[in-house]
Amino acid sequence: MVFLANLGVNLHVCLCGDLQVASAQTLDFLDIGQKSSFPDWKLSSTAKSFPDGYEIMSMKYYKWNHEKNEKLKAERGVSFEQIILHIERGDLLDVIEHPNQSKYPNQQILVVKIKDYVYLIPFVGDEEGKFLKTIIPSRKATREYLGG
Repeated sequence: MVFLANLGVNLHVCLCGDLQVASAQTLDFLDIGQKSSFPDWKLSSTAKSFPDGYEIMSMKYYKWNHEKNEKLKAERGVSFEQIILHIERGDLLDVIEHPNQSKYPNQQILVVKIKDYVYLIPFVGDEEGKFLKTIIPSRKATREYLGG
């Protein structure tokens, strides 16, 4: 399931696998019923049980700047929400180190396929989640990852 929380300027998304948390509003209209493919999820050792048997999972968040997201939608026709949904559907092709670590220390890049095209999403991460910087459509990455 995908949950959104608008916390001021930055938007937070929690990918919660197949578990449901009663206090969160699910985005059923997005038809995301698949278990998350996010590689480093784990059940929290301090998980709490709900009466219906579901548990709270140790959650990773995706965060981004709302204004940047609106600009990307207008200028490039793609949004951070779309990126997250494609990651959830299994379209994450790779996670690579940023090639210019001297200028962008600790930054990595998500490589995500949307339809038949590859997008690069630079991010910085910590134990709580990832802050997405921008979305870059890439012909070069499309050739490298999809052979197109």
